[in-house]
Amino acid sequence: MFKIFKLGTSSWRNIEVDLNDLPSDPLKCPFDSQSLCVNGVIHWLHATQNVILVFDIVEEKFRAIPYPKDYNCFLHLVNYIIGVDGRLALVADEQLMGQDLMGLWILRDYQNQVWLKETITLPFVWREVGYPLPCIIHTGELLFQSSGLSRHHPAYMREHLYNMKTASFRAIDEIVLPPGSTFLKDNALNLLASYEDNIVPL
Repeated sequence: MFKIFKLGTSSWRNIEVDLNDLPSDPLKCPFDSQSLCVNGVIHWLHATQNVILVFDIVEEKFRAIPYPKDYNCFLHLVNYIIGVDGRLALVADEQLMGQDLMGLWILRDYQNQVWLKETITLPFVWREVGYPLPCIIHTGELLFQSSGLSRHHPAYMREHLYNMKTASFRAIDEIVLPPGSTFLKDNALNLLASYEDNIVPL
C-alpha cells in the first residue's frame, strides 16, 4: 500500500500497487534518490536493477523502463537523469574509455522505449572540475557548471554551454561574484539555470 498526499488537501490517500510493476522490493526502490518529472511522470534511477522506475501521476501506476542496451549502471562513475526538450535523458561518463567524454542517451520514443545516444566531447577534464552535470536552459542548450570555484581565481565562475544542434561548446563570460561576498568562503556554488514567472489572477 502506498500513500499519496496532494498539495492543497489535508489528508493522505491510499493507492494499491501491483508489486509486479516494481523492479524490486518497495523498501529497496530508490524513492530517496534524485528524481525527475517529465510530462506528468516521475522517474528514478535504480542503481542495482538497470532500470528506471516510473510513476505516472495521472494513472497512479508504477512501471519500469529498461536502460539502453549498451548502457550498464555498474560501469559508470556518474549516473544522472535530465529532461531534454520534454524527453527523458540519461547522462553518464565514459571514463573507462580513457577519454573525457560524456554519454547522453535520449528516450526519443517513450512508448516503444527507443533510445538514441549522443557522445559529447568535453572541452575540459571532467574529473578535475568536479564532474559538472548538465541541465537544459531556455535556449535548448546544455549548461555545465562546476561544483567548485576556480583555484586560480576564486571570485570567478566560468560556465560552458553545449549546443546540441551544432554539437559545439561555447564559454559564457566569467561571472564575477560580489566583492567581499560570503560565497567565497564556500567550496561550492549552485547556479539557478532557469525559472518561470507565474501570474495568478485574483
